[in-house]
Order: sequence, then C-alpha cells, then structure tokens
Amino acid sequence: MPDITPNIVVSQPSKLFTLARSFKANADGKIYIGKIDTDPVNPENQIPVYLEREDGTHVQVQQPIVINSAGYPVYNGQIAKFVTVQGHSMAVYDAYGSQQFYYPNVLKYDPDRLRQQLASHAAGNGDELVAVKQPIENSKERTVHDWLADIITAKDGANIIADGINNDAVGINALLPVLSDLQRELILVPGVYLINDDITIDIPVTFQPGAIIKPRNGAQVTFNAEIMAGNYQIFDTEDDFYTEPEAKTSIKITGVNIRPEWFGATTISDVNAILNIADSSSAFRKAFRAATGDFKPIDSTSYRSEFICKKIELSNGHYRMDKPTTHGFHKNNTFYKVNGGGYVGKGMGSSILVYTDLHYEGNSFFDFSYGSWEMHELSGFKCTAYNPLEDDPYYARVGAIMLFGSTDSLITNEIWASGAKYIRNDPDGTRRGGVGIQFESLVDHSFCNLLVEHCINGIAFSSCISTGVNIKGFSNTVSDFAFGNFIPDWPPLSEQITSNVISINGLESKACGATPMFFGTNDNNVVITGLLIDGRAEASLSTVTYQAIGISKSGGVHGTITGIAVNTNYGLIDDIGTGSAGSAGKTLYLNFVISGVYGTIGSEFSVINITNPKSHINATLSLSNSSLPAILSYSSYSTISLSCSGVDGGTQDALIEVKNGNLIINSLDDSGSTYGKLAYVENAVLIIPPIILSTSRIAIKGSGGIIKTTSIIDFT
Repeated sequence: MPDITPNIVVSQPSKLFTLARSFKANADGKIYIGKIDTDPVNPENQIPVYLEREDGTHVQVQQPIVINSAGYPVYNGQIAKFVTVQGHSMAVYDAYGSQQFYYPNVLKYDPDRLRQQLASHAAGNGDELVAVKQPIENSKERTVHDWLADIITAKDGANIIADGINNDAVGINALLPVLSDLQRELILVPGVYLINDDITIDIPVTFQPGAIIKPRNGAQVTFNAEIMAGNYQIFDTEDDFYTEPEAKTSIKITGVNIRPEWFGATTISDVNAILNIADSSSAFRKAFRAATGDFKPIDSTSYRSEFICKKIELSNGHYRMDKPTTHGFHKNNTFYKVNGGGYVGKGMGSSILVYTDLHYEGNSFFDFSYGSWEMHELSGFKCTAYNPLEDDPYYARVGAIMLFGSTDSLITNEIWASGAKYIRNDPDGTRRGGVGIQFESLVDHSFCNLLVEHCINGIAFSSCISTGVNIKGFSNTVSDFAFGNFIPDWPPLSEQITSNVISINGLESKACGATPMFFGTNDNNVVITGLLIDGRAEASLSTVTYQAIGISKSGGVHGTITGIAVNTNYGLIDDIGTGSAGSAGKTLYLNFVISGVYGTIGSEFSVINITNPKSHINATLSLSNSSLPAILSYSSYSTISLSCSGVDGGTQDALIEVKNGNLIINSLDDSGSTYGKLAYVENAVLIIPPIILSTSRIAIKGSGGIIKTTSIIDFT
C-alpha cells in the first residue's frame, strides 16, 4: 500500500475500553473512528484506520473495531495496535448497540500540521515551537529559536556558501551591516570563503578552526577590528612579496596583532626535525605586509605604510625559514617606510626562527632596515642558522643573523642570535662578517637582555644612539660587543664614518676567542658599566680570550668603561699604535679589576698597552696574578691609579713602563708583586705620588727619562 505516516494510536483515553457506568470491560463492544467533531458511526464521516504489524508495516482495516472480553481492541481475535494518520473523533458502543462514550477530538493537534509548522520558517513556527532548558541550576525556559539566535554565523547569511568555488563576498558585504546594527561579531565557521570583491570589516571576527578566507581576482579584505583565531591558518592568499615587495596586499589588519600561522606558518618543537615542516618564510612576509597595509606616496622618492602597524605575534616552537625575512625595502631608489609594529614572541628560548640556507651570503637573515622606521618594538624570540643536511649544520655564511637599521624609537628586548660563522677580512686585516646582531643608524634605541652565541662578532653598533642593559656574548670568535658595521657588504671599517653614542649597563662575555669588546671605527662615545669577562673556554678551563678591549688600526673610543676581566692572555686594552684610546679633550676612563693574565712575556706589551702618543686614558686598575706588567704608555698625557698583587715585571722587570710620553700615577699599592723595579722611564716623564706602598722603590731612567713626585702647596 502507499506510504503512510501513522501518528495516532487508536485507544480510549483510559487504559482499557470499559463501560460508562461501571469498570467492567466493554466486552464485544464496537469502536468507530471518524473526522473530528462528527459522528463516526456514519460511514461518510469515517477515516482510514490501520493495523500496525510487528514488523512495522500497516494494513487498513474495516470499521467498527471489535473489543474483546478483556476490554482491548482486537483483530481476528488477537489484541492489536490500531493507528490513524490524523486527529479524530471516537464513538464507543457496547454489545447491545448503546453508546458508552463519544470523544469529538481524541487528539487536540494534527500531526501533519505540526510537521508543517516545525518545517516552516514563518514567524511563530519552526524552532519557535520547541522548548529548551539548560541542565544547570537557576536556568530558565527558552525556545530553541531564542537559544540559537545567541550565535549567528556567516553561513546564516544569504549567498554565503563557503565552498571555495562560489564568490562569498556579496553575501558577506550584505551581512556585515546587519551584524553591526545588532552589535554582533562575524563568526566564520569551517569552510573556504572565496572573496572576489573588496571587503572592509569593522566588527570583530571569529575564525573557527577550518575557516579560511581566500581572496582572489585582486580582492582585498581589510580588518579594522579584533580578530579571534588560534595558531592555525585562516588566510589563503597568492601574494608574492619576495618578487613584488611593494605590491598591493590581499589582507590588511589594523586592529590586532598578527600571527604568521594565519598565513600558513607552522612550528615544531624538535629543531632536528626542522626540515619535516613547511617553509614559513612567505607566511612571515604576508603577515608583515598585512600589518603595514598598502604604501602611500609621501614624495617622489618615499612611500609610507598606510597605518600604524600592529606586531607579529610568534608562537612557541621552531619556524622553518628557507629565505631571509626582509621588512623594509627600496626599489629604483624609492624607499618604503613603516611606522609602528614589530615582533613579540613567547621568549628568546621559546619562539625561534631557524634559517636553513647556510650558503646565503646576503646582509642578514632577519633584515629590519631599508627605510625610515619609527616606533618599533621587537622582543622575546631567537634567530639562528641550522640545517641538519649540511656537513657543519651550524655554519652560516650570512653577513649578520639580524640587522636593525635606519630606525627611530626602536626597542629590542630579549633577543637571541646564533650561528653566523663566516669571516671575511678587510684590506687591513680586520676580521668582519658573522655578526649576530648588527645595529645600524639608530636613534632613540633602547635594549634589554640581548644574547649572541657561536658567531664571529656578537653585537655591533654603527652610527647609533642606544642605551640599554644586559648583553651577553658566549663563545663568539672575534668579539662579543663591537663598534662599526661588521657586515662585509658595507665599506671596510677604515672607510666607515660613523659616530656611536652608547650607554650600556651590564655586559657579560664568556669564552670569546679574541677581544670581547672591539672598537673598529673611530668616533665612539660610550658609557659602559658592569662589563664582566671570563676568558676560559666553553668546555674546559684553558684561557682563550686574547684581551678584554681591542682597537683597530683606525678605531677609537672615549668615555667610560668599567668592569671585571678574569682569565685573559693579554690583559685589558691595546691601541696598537694607531688606534685611539681616548684623545685630547676626549679622555677614556677605565676602571677595572683584572685577575689572571697568562700571556707570554714579550717586549712592548702590558696589561694596559698605550702606544699611540695621541691616546689619553685615566685608569683605575686593580691587577692580580699577571705575567705582564701593569702599563706600557707612549701617551703624551695619561693617568693611572694602581693596586696590584702577584705581578711580574715583563722584559724590563718593571711594573710600569713609560716611553716618549707623560704618565701620572695618582696612587700605587703593589704589595705581593715580584717585579724587580717599580718603573722604567725612557724619553718620557713619570710623576709618582710622594707616598707609595711598593715592594721596590727602584725606578730606572733610560735615555731622556724623568721621574718626579707631586708636591703639596699651601695657599694663603
């Protein structure tokens, strides 16, 4: 028989069919079923009644239905289940033909009509007919309609399919003002939203995992409010900013920090498996350009980012970076400038960019230069070089791991760099290349907690006005803290015209192979306090650090440097005859505790070695356990306060050697030293205090040597 929907069981409202005036079963009674509010005995008013079999099938039966002696309706003598498809009237007669009951409407609703109402979208129908109550204390009754209205998603809007094929831009643009009027957010549920027309979103947006915005056909999607999304991809763009760095960006984000994961970046916890994940280089470029928006012309040679940028927010783990991360750029002598923004990671040991192209010899892997940058902050991440497929997986040929240049109001905090190990020499032999972090042409630069390890040169400053605290260099080959631009593509240090104004409190050097602090350029104005140098090797007790402070042939420094150096081969400082350790009117003040100087005794060398007559120093030196004399000075004017113990006397067997210059000793205590003579003076003037504590008062005057003491004059 045709399909039917048997909704209504034929039964008396009471459990059994009984007589009206007693509780006896209505034995041999009859049941008639008809239309609502009609007499069902009349055949014209009767409706179909069906027998429901045990297998769920139905067969229509004739009326009336017989009642057995127990009061149950039966079919062929067997108790059976009878059903109809609609509400109905019911008349019950006894065995003698007398009516016992009449029910004008056994069911107060029509099942078919209910089905229609539930399926209807009209007001008052559908989910407005269904009640819901949350299983919590003090919850209230609501309709499903009201409950579902709490969350409106993009797919609730017309013409939004999210299949990646149909253009969803029209539907989203129509939905946005509605949501704005309702003060609702845009919720993107899983699906690919193809966007072929521009969209500007001024309300918050939530991306559920699996929801992807896919701009195509030159469309641009602008987000001016908050984006709520986790560390998963939410954008599928075709932008290639390596080929066209100034091109229009498909995504612009102004209201929230940006995650590279939104553009497809991924991380991995085990760096040894870094090649098992996809390259994130392009995702970083896309994230950065989303933060800058389009570039607007300032003049014929300069363009500026469209708005003040938000930051790139990094996750925990290692990012695979097969290409350098460049930010500022110029093309045909046109510069593109960026305001605001930066990077913020989970910590220098937690968010790590791993650059895998160890053969790349460009300026830097992480390049934050090429433009007039302003108001940037970068903190909490590490950049390193590593490729497990290379013979030396940590040996990168890049000029610098990180480069920050041409920026005003820059903040760099908790940044770690490692792995730049390729040395290239200047014509004068100065070793450059392999810089961990190069700061170039910065104004109003502040920093805190910078770490560079396993590079050639650690951190370098060139043409900077910088102030900060806590720099640490570990196992760097040539220097930990350098002055000048040490990237090989820059001119040689001897040709660089730079002026640094640097204030640093707290520098630590461990296992540097040469001079932890190196001044490669001439005009360096510094206030450096808390310099701590330990010259022992990384994995042994052997001394590897050559000397605490080095100066190139054309380098120079003035200002103040204070600190402690232990376990060096050749002591504190050497101006190598042409470098400038201070100068006329620009004295270099040194205040140091030096312990453990183990270099081989040779002529013309000491803990403080000033052989350029133009150098001017004012030193306070506490020296112990040294195989070298305290000072050799050719300076036309320098002063020293000296306290020493366990010091040998060098080739002249003297604590102090002065040649072709003038040296003033302000105070002297050399208890416990083993040198034979206090001083050796040749073609120079040595002025000593009238009272000294010395194991030897013998001072040898060579040719043209003069030794004087100071006198006290009472003024009236």
